[in-house]
Amino acid sequence: MLSLPAEFEQFHWMVDMVQNVDMGLIVLNRDYEVQVWNGFMTHHSGKHGHDVIGKSIFTIPVQLEDAGFNI
Repeated sequence: MLSLPAEFEQFHWMVDMVQNVDMGLIVLNRDYEVQVWNGFMTHHSGKHGHDVIGKSIFTIPVQLEDAGFNI
């Protein structure tokens, strides 16, 4: 069995946790472009990460209030 470096295993665990946490998580850069869009956001907004990552949060047509989000 292949042994992975501890740093890689820790990174994999963190990515898995971000994707599966029962809370919406969006990370933006300084230009308000989406860098992270987790699984909760995909499920509740109907928008997949590959469709929104790199785009301005202001151009993504999602009615967060209607999806049950508090802003």
